[in-house]
Amino acid sequence: MPAYVIFIREKTRDADQLVRYKEKAQAVFANHPVTFALTTAVIKCSKVQTRKAF
Repeated sequence: MPAYVIFIREKTRDADQLVRYKEKAQAVFANHPVTFALTTAVIKCSKVQTRKAF
C-alpha cells in the first residue's frame, strides 16, 4: 500500500545543519522503495482580495 508524506519548510535557519541532515536522511531511505517527486519548490501566493457581497 503506498504512503505519501509531505514536508513543508518555510525558511532555513542554518543551511549547514540542513546539509548535514540531508546526508544522514538519505541513508534512512536506502533500503526502501522511495521516490522523491519534488525536492525543492518556491511557491508564491498573491494576496487574496475580498469584496463585500452587497
